[in-house]
Amino acid sequence: MDLEGVKPDDVTFLAILGACSSARDLATGSDLHARIVASGIAIDVVVGSALVHFYCKCELLDRAWAIFREIPDPNVLTWTTAIGNSLINLHAKSGRIERALEIFHGMIHRDVISWGSIITALAQSGNGAGVLAMLREMDFEGIKPDAVVFVSAIDACKSSSRLADGRILHARAIASGVHDRIQVANSLLDMYSKCGRLDLAMAVFLALPQRDTIAWNSIVISFAQHGDWIRARELFQAMHLEGMEPSRVTIVSILSACRHAGLLEEARRYFVCMADDHGIDPALLHYGSMIDLFGRAGWLDHAEELVREMPIQPAITSVTALLGSCRIHGDARRASGAAEQAIDLNPESAAGGLALLSNTFAGNA
Repeated sequence: MDLEGVKPDDVTFLAILGACSSARDLATGSDLHARIVASGIAIDVVVGSALVHFYCKCELLDRAWAIFREIPDPNVLTWTTAIGNSLINLHAKSGRIERALEIFHGMIHRDVISWGSIITALAQSGNGAGVLAMLREMDFEGIKPDAVVFVSAIDACKSSSRLADGRILHARAIASGVHDRIQVANSLLDMYSKCGRLDLAMAVFLALPQRDTIAWNSIVISFAQHGDWIRARELFQAMHLEGMEPSRVTIVSILSACRHAGLLEEARRYFVCMADDHGIDPALLHYGSMIDLFGRAGWLDHAEELVREMPIQPAITSVTALLGSCRIHGDARRASGAAEQAIDLNPESAAGGLALLSNTFAGNA
């Protein structure tokens, strides 16, 4: 086209820019932007919207926002290309919640996706009050929240101070008929657990018509983390019978519950069976739990063996846990070996613990 001396018009530029947006071709799109400016074509609503959409696709937030601010009298066309929602999401990812709110309130037409985007942004920033205020505004405008909105709103209520708000949201989810959607139910279950209401978490779990792996793992973790070892074990066994596999975090929670309950043999059995029964290779957290468990119980030979033979490099926390156990149980020989390993792993982190250990054994000499 250039060789023929034909000057591209705005229609041509828009077609190519649309292709660049779909392919997220930043180099070609940026060059096209420069040519649009050089050609003297005005950055009106249509061209500006296409450029904003392109930079949003490439996740170049500042460029998208700068062009948007240059569009003269942006109207509904600017927003119908999902630019508003893209800008809200991109600003939220960058932690620019105030700017995301500015964009949201500047939108002429807002659909449920727009509301969901801003509510998610507020929830992820920890602004629970803002989430609930936005829900009330949503009610005022007659927009019915969907499951995604409820999940984001419930996620903002995962502290005891927000339990009352969480229960209101639960009631609203029931009224809206989305309470038994698995993603909503899982959020409710997690919210009640984090608020310390295991009775309500269990009620949500039992009311589910179908329970997925997330629901099972969540309820097991809830009881394990709150120290109810008996119920956690029962649920873990029921989960296995249902053919659901535990997550790595679930196993860590079970091991932690065993540790607090002093159930060494139970913990060792779960640890040994991780790979064979559940296809999970032990990770640092699992080894760390067992090393701490053995050390607290005085089984220092088992703890030392795990540190020495684990197939991955031990974390400094695992070695210092062994070191602390040696100090408690007065095992200077093992403490010396653990101290050397701690220094090899991280000299700075080990320094304070080694000084304390040295003073302890010196005092006992």
